[in-house]
Amino acid sequence: MKIANINIDVDTLFEDALLNYKREELSDSLFKQMVEVTYNSILPRVLDYLDKYAIKANFMIIGRDALVYPEGVRLIIRRGHEIGNHTQNHYANFSFLSKEIQQREIIDCQNTIKSITGKYPKSFRAPGYTITPQILKILIQNSIDIDISLVNALPYLIIKKFYKMFIARNKENLRVQSLWSIFIPNSPRFLYNTAFMQYPVTNSPIFNFPMITSLLIHLGIKFRKILFNSFFLKKYLNCNLHVLEFVAAEDVEQIPFSLDNLILTRKYVHTKISDRLQFFDDMFTRITKNYKVGLLTEIRKEMLECLI
Repeated sequence: MKIANINIDVDTLFEDALLNYKREELSDSLFKQMVEVTYNSILPRVLDYLDKYAIKANFMIIGRDALVYPEGVRLIIRRGHEIGNHTQNHYANFSFLSKEIQQREIIDCQNTIKSITGKYPKSFRAPGYTITPQILKILIQNSIDIDISLVNALPYLIIKKFYKMFIARNKENLRVQSLWSIFIPNSPRFLYNTAFMQYPVTNSPIFNFPMITSLLIHLGIKFRKILFNSFFLKKYLNCNLHVLEFVAAEDVEQIPFSLDNLILTRKYVHTKISDRLQFFDDMFTRITKNYKVGLLTEIRKEMLECLI
């Protein structure tokens, strides 16, 4: 049986602003407004869309955002999805921080989500997909069972490096995964002789391009079709989305901030939302036809049972 997981990073409009600005340049009131618009206007659109295909997904949540809009986190749970740990503050240079700060970021997010949902998250994604052996060991020590951070596709590393060098204004807020990662197997596996599962974002077996929809959505239709055909050769899929891919122009109009200063959001808004939804229609139709779509905890449980 072929198995797929859909996971969605709930990186808010504020995270997009941080690609152009430093945290101290943005007010606390703007931060709260951007989080509220993301959770109150954009997130429900994503949840309704998943219902259309009866898909249950994993939502990766930033702890500080959950404190601003806890009802949005509860809504995700009520709709049958799972919550994952995306660190407390989403520091883009997370993998370069000290072990003590990394551990605090992970534990604080665990505690924040537990205070809202009553349960500790069992899955984790590092900011910017930058994962290291040290972070993996911290996860194991804190009873997190699954990591979905790894993107070990060479084209992605090149794209991100180019973006950092020539486009991003706040270059220190963007880190690139170490080159060593391209040698790691691109399939789910258990690490360190434990029941801890690493589930990398799926790469195309032909072009080594990652199944990150924020990249795929901007590609030409013909090339995208070739990539999808190659993705679906895989037994396991890890398909990563971002909540802002469902943003509409009227969402941005709710905040006192120029669309021109939101790099990713601007690109999405300039693509008609009907065209973006057509992209997701095509993708989800094919995924649900060819795969059993499951939550991360379910997939890990099934894989463990196969080992017994």
